[in-house]
Amino acid sequence: MEYSYTRRDLLNEPATYMYPPFKGWDFLEAYRASRLHVLGGLLGQLEPLQGGTRASRAAQASLNSGGVLDAASAFAVHAELIGDGWSGDEAAGNGGQETAGVLRGMLACPAEHAPLEVNAVLRGLVRRFEVSKKLPCVMSPPQYGLKGAPLTQVEPYAAFACLVGLAGMSARDLRLVNCLLKACDLLCSQGVEALAAPLTAPAVALAIMCEMSLVGALWPEKPC
Repeated sequence: MEYSYTRRDLLNEPATYMYPPFKGWDFLEAYRASRLHVLGGLLGQLEPLQGGTRASRAAQASLNSGGVLDAASAFAVHAELIGDGWSGDEAAGNGGQETAGVLRGMLACPAEHAPLEVNAVLRGLVRRFEVSKKLPCVMSPPQYGLKGAPLTQVEPYAAFACLVGLAGMSARDLRLVNCLLKACDLLCSQGVEALAAPLTAPAVALAIMCEMSLVGALWPEKPC
């Protein structure tokens, strides 16, 4: 069985996910194989750049053996692979901020932004993405309303998926798992080469690790 949700470019042609049929364990295995294919390609890209990536190798070994990462392990992988390489919060004029810049700034310090209940920005983005499967170009404080044309670059979606994944590892919230599945579908539909940029690759890799751990925890008798 093929995992069908990444067959087309979801950045340009979003999926609807409307009432999909139940396909059983074979579908879950196809999902797992699809994600491990992308994850293996991304970690292969990172290996020569990171000088070892001990935490990422340990995380991938855990996933390959059917294990589930915990929140501490996920944040350790973030510190090793991503660290403080991201920064942002660029202004967009008229009191707004570019969504991409806001996400970069949040991903630089994810522990401060992980709790969904206290993070109005991430909450709003999760709601917007669930409706349209897109993120807006501009956010307008103080309520952080969302406006403008949708983002078309891969990097902001990588940052968003990574933040949602880390928030999910902290809160185990099904809203976040649902959103993360769709965000990772979008990213994986781009192919490994499109995700291989120095900032994008580790963010997507960590998002997939978090996603597979959260999905596996839903079915401990049949782990991912």
